[in-house]
This record gives sequence, C-alpha cells and structure tokens, in this order.
Amino acid sequence: MDRLLVREKDAIPTFGRKIMRKKLALLLAGVMAATVVVTGTSQVSAAEDTSKLNLIKPGSLVVCMTLQFVPQMYLNKRGAPTGYDYELLRKLAKDLGLTLEIRNTDFNGLLAGIAAKQCDMTSVGLRRTAARELSMTFAGEYMPYQTILATQARNKREATRAAWSAAGVKITCLKGAVECAAIKDNFPNATVVEFPTQDGALLEVASGRADAGV
Repeated sequence: MDRLLVREKDAIPTFGRKIMRKKLALLLAGVMAATVVVTGTSQVSAAEDTSKLNLIKPGSLVVCMTLQFVPQMYLNKRGAPTGYDYELLRKLAKDLGLTLEIRNTDFNGLLAGIAAKQCDMTSVGLRRTAARELSMTFAGEYMPYQTILATQARNKREATRAAWSAAGVKITCLKGAVECAAIKDNFPNATVVEFPTQDGALLEVASGRADAGV
C-alpha cells in the first residue's frame, strides 16, 4: 500500500519524509495516575499499601484493552491476551503486587470504560488531546508511531489534498479514533466510513470498496 504521512501538530498531510510520532501511552483514570506510573509525583512499590490507588477491585489492576493489534496487544491461538503492551502491564501489576485483569473492549468504548469506572486504566495507541486530558491523565509514550493514509498500490490518485478531498472518494478509519476527525478536516469532500476494527477498515481498502484507510 502507498502511504501518505500526517504530521501530529496539525494533522495536515505531507508527502515527504516527515513522520508523525503518535502517542502510545498508558492512559489512566485521573485519581490513579497521580500515584502509579510515570505521570504522578509519587510511585507505589509492591511493599506499599495499594489501597491508596483507589482500584475498582482491591488487589487487582483492571485494564481495558482492544486486543486486535499485532504485535502490540492481541489474542493468541488459545484466546489469551498477549503482545508487548500486555507484557508491560503484567510486569507493572507484578511490581505492585496486584493481579492483572484484562477486559477486551472495543476501541470506541475505551474512554467510556474509564469514565464509568469499568477499568482502572487502559493501555493502547491513543492520541493525547486537550479534550481527553480534561478527564484523564496520559503517561509518557514509549513507542513512536506513524499515522498513514493507505491505498492499494495500483491507486494513481495524485498525492495532494485536493485530489483526495473529492466527491466519491471513500476513506475508512477506526471508529472512536481522532484520525476520523482528521480525515473530515483535511478531506471535507470525501466520505468517511468508520469501522469497529482496524482490520475491517483496511480490508475495505484491500477489497476495493474504499479508496484509502487511516
């Protein structure tokens, strides 16, 4: 697939070598973030009383994740969580003396899960925005990412905003992701189609039913 890169600062498409470093962060409910990972002024060790973490289930660290992104977070052949994000969380829970509980959640429901206290935190590639920071705290990112506009290799559409912002152009995205809004802002005349999974969004492109996907 061809790739159209987007800068993080203003989500304006560029066609050179500028790479967006998308935030991959451990996203925590505000009360928890002040004491647990890297964003707070203090940290809790396994020897300390974890009751001060205000966990929704005493003795457990409940994490909402969207287990569909290989190799970051996904279900293995046995249907169990795996991936490098999962291993990081397993280490975190062990260091805190807690039992790790993973709740597989649709990407679009992650923020609602935090707000409804269905989970203590979520670990996922979720971009930091001013609106999101009003209700939660982001830890420091540890993995650089690119946001790309992917097309079939045979697509000959010119790499300009005008060419992609045209009636009849269909661009897919993951429902709940800020990239959906970026598509609307940068390609206002194109049709945005949101999918519950990233695989579904890209399959639409691979099958030719959509022109591009983010």
